[in-house]
Amino acid sequence: MLATLKSGSFLNQERMRVYSWICIALMLIVSLAILFTANGNLAWDGKPIGTDFSNVYAAGVMVNEGRSAEVWDWPKHLRFKPRFLDLNLKPILDGIIRRSF
Repeated sequence: MLATLKSGSFLNQERMRVYSWICIALMLIVSLAILFTANGNLAWDGKPIGTDFSNVYAAGVMVNEGRSAEVWDWPKHLRFKPRFLDLNLKPILDGIIRRSF
């Protein structure tokens, strides 16, 4: 069985097509679930959606405002994000900062 996995002989064009459609369907289902269970910018569990990009965006805004050194100060960086996200993240951010430092 391990030799078959290493060689990839079990994969053919039809199987790859089916696997691709399964992945697309799962992505669509998850995306719709997030969309329909979200409350504005918050997911069903109250956590903000899209925070992976918001870190980069917040860093860019801070640099444009001349605060580039504060980008590397994690507590300042985290407290800066709610300004443009229009969210009340204080309880979440306080918990993250306490666990991080």
